[in-house]
Amino acid sequence: MPDQQFKQEFHLTEDGWISGNTWLRRALEQPLIKRPIDAVQTWIRTENASLEATGPVIDTACVWSSQDFPPAAIAALHLRFPPGGLSWTEKIPATPLGTFSLG
Repeated sequence: MPDQQFKQEFHLTEDGWISGNTWLRRALEQPLIKRPIDAVQTWIRTENASLEATGPVIDTACVWSSQDFPPAAIAALHLRFPPGGLSWTEKIPATPLGTFSLG
């Protein structure tokens, strides 16, 4: 079982990525931040850290996607605003956008 779990929410908009809520050990770290009205997708990055020397386990998942944007438009936004600056590119799904589960 992880010793600590950290989650951070990121919203993709037509202007780029916006950070959202953060949680530590399932507790919200600040007052609730609502999803931006112009959000196209919402992703959550989860980092599970343990005392073992194996390092953290990092996962990302798209938890919401606007029905107003076709998959090709979302893919274009991902190309225009790659999430590399958010330090979670190692787990971006390899499946084409629009085919993953929105959980």
